[in-house]
Amino acid sequence: MSDILLGVIIGGLIASITPIVMIILDHRRWQRQATIEQLRFERQQFEKIFRENLKRFSKAIAENSYPSDMIMDFILTMPKEVSTKFKEFLADPNKTDAKCKKVYINVVLTMKKILSDIDNKIKDLTSQKPKFFKMPSKK
Repeated sequence: MSDILLGVIIGGLIASITPIVMIILDHRRWQRQATIEQLRFERQQFEKIFRENLKRFSKAIAENSYPSDMIMDFILTMPKEVSTKFKEFLADPNKTDAKCKKVYINVVLTMKKILSDIDNKIKDLTSQKPKFFKMPSKK
């Protein structure tokens, strides 16, 4: 009789733990999906800002005239890496054609690297396996 009671108790524990484990797994899956969506949104925003401001920057270099609203966009809305390169360029009193081209290329490269980093984060998150089912690595 005590074996039957023990079996019922163990079965009850297993039955009560299973929904909790499933809730935890679903929550983690939901969190990962939310993070992926946030990164995709962030990438779209950066892509839009980069595209718009690169056109303005190119025109400003060609005309050697840097509108204050463009300057504020670069300083306030751009990631720090891009903003720093832009501020260094503005501070340089000798803006030769070669320097302008070099800065423009460096700004574009920095923007592309930022987008690439976001893409890599998304890729890492989408290729991740749940930790509960991770297989031990073979050495």
